[in-house]
Amino acid sequence: MANIQKALNEEIRRLARKEIKAAVAPLQAKVAALRATVAEQAKRLAALEKAAPAPAPADAPKPGASAPAATGKLRFSPKAITAFRKKHNLSQRMVAKLLGTSLVSVNKWESGSSKPRQAWIAKFNDLRKKGLKEIKALLPDEPSLKKAPKADKSPKAAPAPKPVEAAPETPVAETPAAEAKDDAPQEE
Repeated sequence: MANIQKALNEEIRRLARKEIKAAVAPLQAKVAALRATVAEQAKRLAALEKAAPAPAPADAPKPGASAPAATGKLRFSPKAITAFRKKHNLSQRMVAKLLGTSLVSVNKWESGSSKPRQAWIAKFNDLRKKGLKEIKALLPDEPSLKKAPKADKSPKAAPAPKPVEAAPETPVAETPAAEAKDDAPQEE
């Protein structure tokens, strides 16, 4: 009985291998065709790269964009925009106009709900280096642009209130009705 079971198991394995080979053969042919296509495309790509001019390095700044710092990525914090705005008495709309972006973007950057891309951070860092006069020159149509008053950090006594001058009393002309009220008997 053991010989029959052994013979059946071998026959089952043989038939299974035959069916697997039949199912996999078309897939192997497709894989071989795809490999040939990939090799052909790699050759064409190499030929095109030789013919094309060398591209600029990926980390090189684009024309018109400010170059990032030598350390690589620039740092950003929402507090920096808020502090810059308060220092120069700017609105979010004015900062958006200076950076060339939308008010919504500046609002989201300042609230911390989104982070600007490196190009915008570089523009903001360039803007931070400018003084109030340069910022005024960039926003000539903003009459409200004035230097914010600096907060006085030293503790001082509050100034004494100025004495209030009493207004001179003017005599009120009495009317006959008012005289009649004075003459009326008063009830007690």
